[in-house]
Amino acid sequence: MLASPARIPPFGPVLTHLAVRDFTIIHRLDVDLGAGLTALTGETGAGKSILVDALGFALGGRASADMVRPGAERAQVAATFDGSGLPDLADLRETLGLDDEGEWVLRRRISPDGRSRAWINDTPVSNRSLRELGSRLVDLQGQHSHHALLRPAHQLRILDVAAGHANLVLRTAERYRLLVSITAELDDARSLDGTDRERRIDYLRFQLDELEALGAQSGEASELSAELRRLSHAIEIRSRAEEIEDALASGEHAAGSAVHHALDRLADIERRVPGLTENARELLESALVHVTEAGAAVRAFAREIDTDPARLAAIENRMAALHDAGRKHRISADELPDRRDALRAELDGLESGEARVRELEAARDATRAAYRETAERLSASRTDAGARLAREVTRRMRELGFENGAFSVELKPAREERATGIDDVEFRIRVNPGHPPVPFARAASGGEQSRISLGILVASRGGLPVMVFDEIDSGVGGRVAELVGRHLRRLAESCQVLCVTHLPQVASQAHGHLTVSKGANGAMTSVRVRTVAGEARTEEIARMLAGSSVTARSLDHAREMLDSARQPEMRK
Repeated sequence: MLASPARIPPFGPVLTHLAVRDFTIIHRLDVDLGAGLTALTGETGAGKSILVDALGFALGGRASADMVRPGAERAQVAATFDGSGLPDLADLRETLGLDDEGEWVLRRRISPDGRSRAWINDTPVSNRSLRELGSRLVDLQGQHSHHALLRPAHQLRILDVAAGHANLVLRTAERYRLLVSITAELDDARSLDGTDRERRIDYLRFQLDELEALGAQSGEASELSAELRRLSHAIEIRSRAEEIEDALASGEHAAGSAVHHALDRLADIERRVPGLTENARELLESALVHVTEAGAAVRAFAREIDTDPARLAAIENRMAALHDAGRKHRISADELPDRRDALRAELDGLESGEARVRELEAARDATRAAYRETAERLSASRTDAGARLAREVTRRMRELGFENGAFSVELKPAREERATGIDDVEFRIRVNPGHPPVPFARAASGGEQSRISLGILVASRGGLPVMVFDEIDSGVGGRVAELVGRHLRRLAESCQVLCVTHLPQVASQAHGHLTVSKGANGAMTSVRVRTVAGEARTEEIARMLAGSSVTARSLDHAREMLDSARQPEMRK
């Protein structure tokens, strides 16, 4: 059954904005994009497919010097994505340093000499990184696009999504990673033969004996360095402290004596004119307290300064020994305790080498058995899901104009164990009767592949976050065109969909509608994109129905098509 829901899906758009500068015939263009299905329409040659090409360029696709608008210094395209709610990209987020929330801006520019540069969130990246992230965000489907569904890895992902066994996929991957880790550790444990093992043990014992005899403690070097600085300047510090104390309390012109003298003079004034000096006396008394406390503080830290030459020499010798050991091991003196612990651990491991090898072999065998058990269950689940998916996609292919079409899923044992399991998957298609099924990549033209992809994606609900279809409706009309539109609308329940179309049956099914037009701005050709809604959208659908001569009848037909798309309607 195929429903055409009346409202936009509750999730927001993933691709939110496309900014194009000096790209082929586009001078300056900014396009805001919404959730659900968005149709891009316009006259032939207006520049609709150029927008798709610009998006592909921003995602790391083909680049050539002729993409730069004549007379411009460079071409640049920036695609802005909402990075929230995309858990499948956690690995790339970590690799590329992207935030879990907020915007991701993929930006790329090219100069007339053909050199291009790329950025993600204003951080320069290789085009390979841009392409890897782009291939996980957007699937461009068109006459000349390389569909994600042509890749075996994506076909496997689609099958797993259709099967709904995400937990089984996760457990298989976890057990595979554990198997790889244990196998690597086992290889390391086996890497030394008997002679090399003994030689390494002797060398480690020699290094460890030196470090244990040194007895470096955690943080010792830093603490000794601070004490050394105090002792090295002890005489100077004491001399300065005595000068300070003299200035505060002991000298002929000490601050304390001056304050006392001032207080005596204020007392004389107070006796003559009571109440006149109260504020000044309070301030001087407070100053006397601070001067007295400061003198006491200076005396206290001066007493703590040790001028013992023997202690100074001992610290200098200890520091020299620690730094010599650090240079020998090419680490800082403070890292010596950690180095000692690492050597001890390696020595313990080598001395118990054979026992450790046997232990790791047992762990590897047990982990491989657990991996195989999970992978075989995953394979069985894929086999069942493949049969169900084949029936559903075959039905949808026939709805979409392939009357004798058939779809099948072929599972073959993989050449090696992988995180994704023990299966290789291949989607196979038969378009013409009497012909055997062939791999999907060789089954049809670009437009036909897009329509078949649509059937696969709707059946499995396994599209990428953003699906872009460029003239998916090429060569179809009537009832098939309407069903293409309804399938696109159904796909938009699980991802954001953009569709370049010439057919009103498709455009009328969209949640949002953009029109593309081309005109002259002086001597420069310009491309304009605008959002149409309400009566303006009705007029655009009518234009697509009737051509340049829009009549009252074509307007009524357009309204009928739009009203029909807004109503929940069940189709077999």
